[in-house]
Amino acid sequence: MQRLPIIGPNSINDLSEKEIAFYIKDLNWTVLTPGTVFFMWYRMIGLIGFFGLLSWNIVSAQHNPFDGFTALRSGAGARSIGLSESNGAEVNRDFSVWTVNPAGIAPGSWSNVALHSSFFVDGIRSVALTGLVSRDSVWPIAVGLTRTSFGENIRYDVEGNRIGTFQAAVTELGIGTRRRLGDRFFLGASMYYDWRTIDFYNSHVLQFHMGAVFQADQRSSYGITLKNLGYELIPFDIERHGLPLDLSVYWRKELNYLPFTLHLQMQKLNLWNKLTYQNPFQNTNQNISEPDVEPSRMNEFVSEVLRHMVVGGEFAFGAPEKVWLRFSYDHWRNLQLGIPGIRSLEGVALGFGVKIKLFRIDYTWQKLYFDSGSHQVSLAFRLFEKDRRQRGF
Repeated sequence: MQRLPIIGPNSINDLSEKEIAFYIKDLNWTVLTPGTVFFMWYRMIGLIGFFGLLSWNIVSAQHNPFDGFTALRSGAGARSIGLSESNGAEVNRDFSVWTVNPAGIAPGSWSNVALHSSFFVDGIRSVALTGLVSRDSVWPIAVGLTRTSFGENIRYDVEGNRIGTFQAAVTELGIGTRRRLGDRFFLGASMYYDWRTIDFYNSHVLQFHMGAVFQADQRSSYGITLKNLGYELIPFDIERHGLPLDLSVYWRKELNYLPFTLHLQMQKLNLWNKLTYQNPFQNTNQNISEPDVEPSRMNEFVSEVLRHMVVGGEFAFGAPEKVWLRFSYDHWRNLQLGIPGIRSLEGVALGFGVKIKLFRIDYTWQKLYFDSGSHQVSLAFRLFEKDRRQRGF
């Protein structure tokens, strides 16, 4: 559909009514008044404030949680991991983005089934199966099942003698949906149930994700998520552990004259000025040390911004798109997993995607440590024929 031009504020006095813009959507006329525009923008700002206050009240005592291996939750798929999950402001694209932001579920996605497998070092493996149930565009539902196994772990007795091995694994079941409010605003929520096992110990966790996306225009949008809002129902032992709550905001921008999309995420905003990094090599007993740097407010501010920033980019080729190249960088993950004083690629992810008829294959390589990385492979396809695309499963 072709959208009619929006009338600027200088032309408002020339109108006999309050309408300043019309656009066509599903053959229906929608009136966009100045009050509607004001309400849309401030509704997004209000959500940011609400999520911020909620996360602040819950995790006011939380400080610097380690989450360098969050990529083990492979349900996000190779594309999202290749972008370091910075694509939380997308709508109506790949339905697998729902693990990043449930508000981005695409009921009209060309695929409705995705298989994903992750390969890590030391026999750590993760597989995921996700699907889209889109009976209508009002309440599309995405479901996913993920199984992560941590290989064989060596068992020792109290004297340090090896007495065999034991297994450890996490099984996760997730479900999410979204609600479209108007032409530009989307709300979503998802729920995850984790069953974690270490030998004969078990833990059960119930957590929720909430998100929203505001689509400013066809080439730019904004998103916000509040993740890991939940409770450890059954702990491994007596003590229950808190979940690493994450308040993130996103920005997506497609360039006008270049097939490139920029993704920007500001993560862990609920831990602003709480992400302190202790350099293990600053101890004088270590062989590696870094020169002392005089602190300054500007350096501290820039360092704090970089800790929360995740940058991703994706090139698309073809009309329609058939090939994708993508990259991303997570500076906080680089601090957690890298070696201080040595330039390294921890936090860097590189990948590509290829669409062949009804199938799309995505691959991502992610640097984890100085001598190891992970490999992510996803296969997405449509389970039914084209004439049933709007009905899903």
